[in-house]
Amino acid sequence: MAFLTRRLLMAPALLILSACGGDGDAGAPESPGTPQSVASALQETSDVPEGAEAISFLGDTLTTPDLPDAVRETYLARYQEAENDLAADPSNVDALIWMGRRTAYLGQYRSAIDIFTHAMTLHPEDARLYRHRGHRYLSVREPSK
Repeated sequence: MAFLTRRLLMAPALLILSACGGDGDAGAPESPGTPQSVASALQETSDVPEGAEAISFLGDTLTTPDLPDAVRETYLARYQEAENDLAADPSNVDALIWMGRRTAYLGQYRSAIDIFTHAMTLHPEDARLYRHRGHRYLSVREPSK
């Protein structure tokens, strides 16, 4: 009985260790969801096909989400407002944040990342910019950034 209990307790540890990889399966093909496939899905943006926003952790191509027409119209109107506010004061941190957010709401996550990155050059001590850019990096499946 003690042997069986010890074996049951060891199973989760062995599963965790096997998920960490090792040299034992170096020649084995990757299957979706394995640590190796997740790591390969975290490649730089140069590996993202044109028209896609990201590659999922399972290797699927992620594109801009389809929005219902009414929602899209609302988002576009608010995007235009953000664009006008930013044009009126290009260095205003709140205007930059809303421009990035409105861009992301339309599914243009990489453009939003660029907006937040630019804003960080103007306001490097504003933590909100890092938070919003970090969220967008999660959207494009690049958590290491």
